[in-house]
Parts: sequence; C-alpha cells; structure tokens
Amino acid sequence: MSEAGIYALTKALLGGVSALMTGPFGTLDLPEGSVEAALTASGPGMVIELVSEAGDPMGRVDRSNGGSPGAELLHPAFVPGLIATEDARFHEHPGVDPFAILSALADRSGGRVRGGSSLTQQAVKNEILGNSRTLERKLLEAIISVRAVHELGRDRILDGYLSRSWFGRGAFGTVGAPHAWFGKTWDEVGVAETALLIGLLKGPARYDPERNPELARARRDAVLTRMVAEGVISPETAQQARAEPLIAPGGSRAERVDPWVESAVLRELETSPLPPSDQARATLTIDPDWQGIVQEAVSWGAGRIDGAGAAGVLPADLAASGDADRIRAAMAPLIDTSTLVGRALITGTDPVRVLIDRGFGPLEPETRVSTPGPVRVGEVYAYRRSGDGIELIAAPRVNAAAIVMEAGTGAILAVSGGANPEMSRFDRSMAKRQVGSSIKPFLWARALEAGYRFDDLVPDVRASYVTPTGEVWSPQNYDRSETGLIPLFVALEESSNNVAARLIDQLGPVALAEITEAAGVYAPGEMRRHPSSALGASESSLVAMAAGYAAIANGGVRVTPHAYVMIESDGAVLIPEQPREVPVMTRETADLVSSMLYGVTVRGTAARAFGPQPPIAGKTGTTQSHRDAWFIGFSPDLVVAVWVGRDDNTPLPARSTGASAAAPIAARIIEAAEQAGLASGFSVGGSEGWPPRLLEAGYAPGLPPAQGGALVFEPDPEARRRAMEAGGDPFKNPQDLFEQIRSGPDPVGTPAEPQVDPWASSPVTDPWSE
Repeated sequence: MSEAGIYALTKALLGGVSALMTGPFGTLDLPEGSVEAALTASGPGMVIELVSEAGDPMGRVDRSNGGSPGAELLHPAFVPGLIATEDARFHEHPGVDPFAILSALADRSGGRVRGGSSLTQQAVKNEILGNSRTLERKLLEAIISVRAVHELGRDRILDGYLSRSWFGRGAFGTVGAPHAWFGKTWDEVGVAETALLIGLLKGPARYDPERNPELARARRDAVLTRMVAEGVISPETAQQARAEPLIAPGGSRAERVDPWVESAVLRELETSPLPPSDQARATLTIDPDWQGIVQEAVSWGAGRIDGAGAAGVLPADLAASGDADRIRAAMAPLIDTSTLVGRALITGTDPVRVLIDRGFGPLEPETRVSTPGPVRVGEVYAYRRSGDGIELIAAPRVNAAAIVMEAGTGAILAVSGGANPEMSRFDRSMAKRQVGSSIKPFLWARALEAGYRFDDLVPDVRASYVTPTGEVWSPQNYDRSETGLIPLFVALEESSNNVAARLIDQLGPVALAEITEAAGVYAPGEMRRHPSSALGASESSLVAMAAGYAAIANGGVRVTPHAYVMIESDGAVLIPEQPREVPVMTRETADLVSSMLYGVTVRGTAARAFGPQPPIAGKTGTTQSHRDAWFIGFSPDLVVAVWVGRDDNTPLPARSTGASAAAPIAARIIEAAEQAGLASGFSVGGSEGWPPRLLEAGYAPGLPPAQGGALVFEPDPEARRRAMEAGGDPFKNPQDLFEQIRSGPDPVGTPAEPQVDPWASSPVTDPWSE
C-alpha cells in the first residue's frame, strides 16, 4: 500500500474510533471549547522597542503570544527546518503520522526513547489536553489532531503553532524568540541561530546554551543534520553553522524590560489596530526614574508588614517521597519560573540540602546552598545560580502594588504590580479587589450634588436599614464608635461608616453607581446595586481607582489611563484615543471633595503617614477582616495609588489598615520623588489654591477629639450667622438632636426607593472599613 493509502486508512480508522468512542455509547469526552480558537493564531505578533519620552531605551516587549508571526518575517530556513526536525511528513499525513509512530516504537524497543508526535499532536497536547500520560489522552490527541487538519487546514495549524510555541526566556511565539536569546530581530539571525531556536522547542530549560552548553550544541547540530537530510540547507552551510559559537559574545541576554511596564504596554495593545509587522517602536509615558522609586517603595512596604520567607510548604510525606512528578506538580503553582528562577525543595537543614527543579529531568540534589535565613524541611523557595552553588530567594508574604498617574491626562508615570517581579509576574495593579472606604469620596460627592453642604451636621450613629430586597442591613464604624452629630466633612475625615450608610440609604445605590461608573472606577453596570457598595464591597482595580481619583483632581472630568504617547510601525502612527470630556461631577463639587480629602491627610485617618503639611489630599480604605489596605492620594497634578494585601486573600497581619499599611508606601514614594527632584506636582504651594481649603468652613481646623459620646467643636461665628439667616441654628444644641435620634421609636431607616437590583441573589458582604 502506498503512503497516501496508509494515510487515508489512518484517517478513516481514527474517524471510526472517534465516532464510536465519543458517541452516545462511548467512554471518551471531547474537551469543551473551540479547537479553532485553541490552535490558530489570533492576529499579528511583533516585538516592540520601548523608549521614554526623553528618548531613553527601556527594553523591548514581545507581543507574539497568540499572534501570527507571518512566515515572510522569519528566517527562510526556520519553517522548513522545523518541519524537517519535528514532522518531516507534515504536509502529507492527516494529523497523525503512523510511520513516525512506528519508528519511535522501534527506537524505544532498542533502548532509545524519542517521540513520534506530529506538530499538530504537539499543539493539541500543549493547548488543549495537557501532559497526562494516559492511553485515553493519547487517543483523544490523535482524534482531535485528525479533525483539526481536516477542518482547519495545515497552514492555519502551523501558523498557530508558531504563534504559541514556548522558547524560554519569556518568549511565547516565534516573533520574539531571536530577541529573547540573541537581542536580534529575525532579519539579523543566521542559520546556526535558527537551528538553535528550532532545537529549543524540544525543551528550553534542558537545551539552554548558557546552562547546558553541551546539550544545546548537540541539539543544534542534530537540527542542522535534519535540515541537510531534507534539503533545507547544503552540507557546506551546515558545516559553517556548526563552527559558530552557540551564542555570539555579548548577544546572549537581550535588555530586559521592567515586567510591570511590559504588562501595562501589552494590556493596552490587546485590541490595537497596528498593521502586521515584526517591529514597532513605542514612546511611553512611563518615566524610568519614577518607576524605580515606585518599585522600591512597594518592595519596602510589603516587607515591613510581614517580611519574606518560603513560597510554600509541601506535606512531609510528599517531600520525602522523591517522586519527581508529584513534587514538581506541587511546587509549580508556588513560583512563576518564567522569570528565570527555578524551584528548590528543602530536604535537610544541618547542613542545608535541597532538591532543585530545573524544569526537566529528575530533581537534582544540591548542598552548596545560600539561604535568606533559617529554613525548614518541606519549604519551597525560588533559587538562582550563584557561583558554584545556588542562592535561595525569599518570597514576600504580603504583596503590594502602586501607580503614579498624571491627574489631568491619565498618563501613567510609574506602575508596580508586585513586591518582587522575580517571584511572580501577576500584575496586582489590574487585579480586582474590594475597595473599602476608598470609595466614599464619590458618595460624598453625590451627596453634595444632591443638596448637602460640606458642613451640614450628620449623625454618626449606628442604625439599621431595609434594603430594596427586604433585608435588614446594619453596618457600623470600623472601631464600633458613635460620635453623635458631626459635620459632613469631618465624617469623611474620620471615614464614618454610619454616615456612609445613612447617605446611601437616602441617595440609593444607583446614585453611587452612576458617579463611580462615570468616573471609570467601575465599568458600566459593574458596581453592585446594594448599599454595601458604599463601604467598598464592590471590586475594582488599582488602575481604575487611580483614574477615578484623577477625575476629582481634574475638576470633575474623567481621564483614561494610558502608558504610551505613540506607537510607530511601518510608517503608521498609533496615538491613544482621547475620549470626549465626560463630566463626572461639577468643578465646585470636585473642589469641595478635594478640600475634604485634604482634611483626611491633615487630621483624619491618613494623618499619621504624612507630615504637618501633607502635599496631597487622599483617602484610606480597609476591607473586611483586613484583607485589603488602600490609599489613593492626589495633588492637582499627580495621583498616587497604593494597594496592599495577600494573593490568597487571607487577612493581613497585625490588623493592618489603609492608614498603617498603604499610606506609608505613598508617603515614601512622595519623599523619594522630592529627593530626586521629581515631585514638583506634590509640593505644598506648588499650585495655585493648593493645599485646598474649605472656603466657607464653619469650623476651626483643629477639631478636638470626641468627648462623652459627642464630638465637641467650636462653630465659626460667620457660619452660625448664615445658619440663623436660613431659618434655624443647627449649632444650638446638637447633643439634644443626637439623643433624639438614638431614642427614636423606629431605629430602622426609611427604605430607599425601589430599584432594579441585578445582584439581589448574590451573597452580600459587609466590610468594616476605616
């Protein structure tokens, strides 16, 4: 039988097995989801050169993962060489190559282990089924591969394979591979480097030319041999390539971009209309000096709360088992090895002994170990090579994120998504968490626009409220206090939950949703239409919160966060779209809220973190059980926003709050910026009318503490005169009114007007917030 006949028979047999085994009486379940989406490219990929507005280089980012490289952009020998090495009959077989499988079985019987999977099977394994070593998985792999070739065609499958292949060093996809390894583009690499890249696809960690030069050279030369055998290159070309070094001197480590800068840029380019190209140049709003300051402050702030230690601990029986597969699987979620660190398991302490996981092969024992402190058996650490041994790297027990943004434009000057990017590149600046009391300025703004004055007396008294869904909601202050009648601006300074509850009961959750969604704190329809959102129960991201506060600093006009000024590619120039001016609140309201928030940093919850003349207004926030700590502050020019918490959402230690955990990080950023000459936007008196003052404040700036359950204050004579002219004197005897509220016949507040509540069936959390 001819090869074509055997391929046709293979396709027919697998089609019959598929119909039988996945039908109503079969035992195999095909995975859910689109095979087309999993195996094909999502769009063009490219490498983007990053520069600051001053023209300073900031590295390159690879926008290749899931993007088509375009065969014309690669070295002409790459695709033919890949097929020659991995799947010589790719263009003939139906997705499974029976000849390759039989050849692999013959080699296995002779003691030489190698795979017989086609490129399509490799793609199905990597993108759909995973690496489980079961007969069922292999059978499903074959069935899906044949279906994919039939339905999608070989060219689309190959394009998808090239777009998602893992080359190591952070390079997902073919476009960025030469930059990751050689600091070059595809039109700068030669045959030897092309062969090395093809060889890396079998295992980037195993064939890393710096870690394992002998294995890497043997693999590269084997690829060159296959390329000659299949007529891709001549024997003379292969001989010249074998004589070349694995990596040209000075070309091994391309300049690495800050991972948080990379995250910000790639996030914005997800839907960009850039033309297909392998190269682009992006001018960023991010300033390298600001970036260094913010990252240092985030690392310092996370470490001061709970230090650092092991990334995790394995059960004693597993740690002692020596089972490489199980140990590797248990360690994998603890440490992100895409950042060029490996994982190490402590197996002894006197002296320290570890098993290291290089990502392939058996776990290797190592005794030349430098530790960050005392260690215990079963603990897992990241490690890096150091001299002739390894150095263990402690993982932060608490994490943090911070951002500095221009208030008037939304331009991001600096962003940090975590305390240690070597350990994890999960970007916490974009993670959604409950926001606590940091949402309250928007509720106060809504109250002002509904007719409240900043100095109206409001009862800081605990009460119960009936929600639109009929449940009774009974929030209380963070410290369970009740201080009686206090001015509205003092209630914000002290972050009164009691007052926030009364305001949301009167205004309704929809009113808060309208202003926060207009400001960009939440996407349209994203805020829960429930009173607890007034205390921060709805989730948002740090970037979105910074943009929301920028609207307050910007006179009530919304801004759009962005990290680049322009991107140039093949003559096309992409500039961030400037949205139309969306009014969030009136300028008068924005100025009043700014004045109130300046009181937070002067006298309120954030006062301890800043000096006697704080350069910013701001607000703290702490969520239920101390899981999240927030501080967002601003001047007329800049916004600084900070989040502190744990990735597993467990409580912070020592009852940490926004005031004690997040505000000090913001203060450190501002102090370092002042020392570096960057903080003109954070200077007292640096802008006209700043710091803000309540133009008609009825109270002296130094309010005495609460005494006897009611706040004692000295009313301004002019404020008293205005009140009396309006028909009354609210300062006459506030304690009488306080007692009247406390002893009223019905402690349950009046329900808000009925509203559509899409979250009615959702469980309601009631975070205590500061």
